[in-house]
Amino acid sequence: MSQQKPKFITCNYTNLNGTRFNGRLNRDQVYMYSLRGIAECGECIVNYTCPYNMEFVDPFLASHSITNVRNVDFDLTKSPYHARIEAIKTLKPFYYQDGSWANRCVEIMWGKFLWLEENLHQLDDDNYLFWIDAGLSQGCTTPRRFCTFHNDKRYYKVDQPDEMELEYAHRHDRIYNDDFARRLEKYTGDKILLITCSMSQHGDPLGFEFYNTQKMWPIGGLFGGQKKVLIPFINRFKELAERVLSHDLLVKEEQLMAVIYSEKPEWFKTFEFDVWYHEDWIPIAPGVYNYSMRSFSDFFDEVLKL
Repeated sequence: MSQQKPKFITCNYTNLNGTRFNGRLNRDQVYMYSLRGIAECGECIVNYTCPYNMEFVDPFLASHSITNVRNVDFDLTKSPYHARIEAIKTLKPFYYQDGSWANRCVEIMWGKFLWLEENLHQLDDDNYLFWIDAGLSQGCTTPRRFCTFHNDKRYYKVDQPDEMELEYAHRHDRIYNDDFARRLEKYTGDKILLITCSMSQHGDPLGFEFYNTQKMWPIGGLFGGQKKVLIPFINRFKELAERVLSHDLLVKEEQLMAVIYSEKPEWFKTFEFDVWYHEDWIPIAPGVYNYSMRSFSDFFDEVLKL
């Protein structure tokens, strides 16, 4: 383990909802099972987290002989942005009281770029490093056809969903396996991987004029590339974050990623999609998805062709 270079950076903080930090609600099991699924890729995953999460995630991973997740105990109050974020929240309580911010922690959203940067010193210029959300391997965003257990009625009981084995509902071993990193690197090439959606998810003011020339909006769940291309991307993100703070504003990281994508589209290898929903939603929520739409999960079909 000590000889492995980091390939993926993630984080796992599930005790922030209802605090001034803000964060996802009721994600303890989902994120734990999802991280276990992602870890099947066998690559070194650096997980920024806290003692609350380590207390139950570590024993769970150990029970499955998962040894490639390297935890970093990181206190979010130590973020270089924390004091200024708190000052702005005091000035504008909207940023922790409004519903659009209830699940969004700025220290985490912006921290993605700082945590990537913190691990780059271990890599050569041509080595790849990716951010991946700990909850990315879960049923809301990824269809069960990517799980080899998807036809096993013990794990998918449509008539009795409460009896479904949650671990396998958030496990997609046809994606996250020994070939995943190699395929992801081949797809990315010498660019920065950027997955973009045709619909904007955020609309907070930036403090400066911005027009999205690409008409697509990046998502922050999975992105990355070689060290040599990540460094200018991270540096530009930090410059924009400082600019936003100077106007006593806060924004989601994906809005700043959109600014960079509009400025430097040539930096990126993109995958474009239209809807988060996928085919599993058809029987439970008719109308939210149809096969003419390009779903986020179609990205994995593209990667698996390589």
